Amino acid sequence: VVVDMRQGEKEVRETMHAALRGSQPSSPIVALVNYGFEDLFRNAVSAAPRPEGSGEACVPIALDYLEEDVRHELQDSLLALCIRICNILTDHKFDEELNTRGMTVEGSLSLRFYSSVVANQLLEGRQDSSHACPLLGPHVDGNFLTFLWSDGVGFQVPGPHSRIKPEDIAGIGIPSLGMAPSTEMEEEDWADVVSVRDAILMSVGQGWFHSFLQGLYPGVPCPVLHRVAVRERMANDRCSFPFLAKLV
Repeated sequence: VVVDMRQGEKEVRETMHAALRGSQPSSPIVALVNYGFEDLFRNAVSAAPRPEGSGEACVPIALDYLEEDVRHELQDSLLALCIRICNILTDHKFDEELNTRGMTVEGSLSLRFYSSVVANQLLEGRQDSSHACPLLGPHVDGNFLTFLWSDGVGFQVPGPHSRIKPEDIAGIGIPSLGMAPSTEMEEEDWADVVSVRDAILMSVGQGWFHSFLQGLYPGVPCPVLHRVAVRERMANDRCSFPFLAKLV
């Protein structure tokens, strides 16, 4: 579900309600477009160093290559977007609840580099060509909301016909880099999340259900189980910026 952040609060709220509360019960996730700071991501990824020779499919890159003011602007913009969305969803009760509880929202931003060379080597070495190659294993995030920008495909969630149920995902726990036997999935259960260029994927984490948001905005069925995997050769490296928002 694509949410145009240039729209009015009523339109944004209605679109998000449909996505987070039922139209995709195993994967409450939305793609945000026209949020206003797309150039910050483009510039940050174009300036990012490309690690070579690590042999790892997924490599974290420290953000100290960015000027401090640029790094802070990107983090502050994501934080403001997070708070804006929470207020839209709750009819501006989110800020009131934060003030009442003496809490605030913080977030951590990181950069992950996915090597096309390593990924393609893994693809060539797989025993079953019908299976994707996981570059980051299945897990649920422990924070309450995650905002993810990336410049390539690979982000996968349980598809609409997946055999896994929301209650199975809700019971996976924090953190989970693997799945209990009762929640194991087959390849056909996973679906690529395809969104427009520069979209930010907003997904619900396990922390949502352990915060006041569970009462303030009920009806979200489960956190988002996800992984990064490729089924076909990667023509280019992939970079992603996950921003993990938490209540403190």
